[in-house]
Amino acid sequence: MYGQGGRKGGGGREEQRKDFFSSSSSSSSSDRPRSNKYHFTRKSEEKVREAEAALRNITSQVEDAKRCVEGLRLQIQQQTLHDPPQRLADLNSALQRAEGNLINLLCKQTGAEQRMHQVKREKELESPDELFASDSSIDF
Repeated sequence: MYGQGGRKGGGGREEQRKDFFSSSSSSSSSDRPRSNKYHFTRKSEEKVREAEAALRNITSQVEDAKRCVEGLRLQIQQQTLHDPPQRLADLNSALQRAEGNLINLLCKQTGAEQRMHQVKREKELESPDELFASDSSIDF
């Protein structure tokens, strides 16, 4: 009824559905995982970026905590006999808190490093398709 110029793309919906179902059933098994593989790759790359960002953030906090500890140690060294004893006690207390914070951050940094290495290892392994199928023409 429409003729040659009436409708672009050929057949109607039913013909397109047939093409879709017939093409999906005739496609090889190696064609299907590709989209999953690329999705998996993007997701694993995102995990690596997140792990690296977390590590950079914690490393920055560690550096700040180290500077804080060093500053407090310097202030304690510069105390004179004329300064009130409470000032020295306050500095020592602040130093203990800062060192505790530094230890906590160093533990977090170690955990973040381990997490980053784990995520990178997982990314190297990628998907099971790449582990077992070196030749894409093999169809099981």
